[in-house]
Amino acid sequence: MRRRTSRRDEIEGILKEGKRLGRTYAEIAAEAGVARSTLARWAWRLRREKSNDDRSEEKFVELVTAPREEEARFVEVALRCGHLLRAPLDVDGRRLAELVAALETC
Repeated sequence: MRRRTSRRDEIEGILKEGKRLGRTYAEIAAEAGVARSTLARWAWRLRREKSNDDRSEEKFVELVTAPREEEARFVEVALRCGHLLRAPLDVDGRRLAELVAALETC
């Protein structure tokens, strides 16, 4: 007996294939016979689920002390995308974490 694929799995597969081929949502939607808005909503939902899954994993951050006085006024956060975020040492930790999380989704 063949297992039926869920709508979520089906759309996720369609989006992955479209991304692999470098297609836009409009092109993917037209080929799959799905409304572009439906596809975009699913893409948003799947990104959000992945983001929530990533946040639930325990993460470790390497802290390095700054050897020079002028460097000691800032904290630098290296983002996965390769960008470097620099903030004053007195920045609110929660705000910094929110900013990092937002930038990591781009």
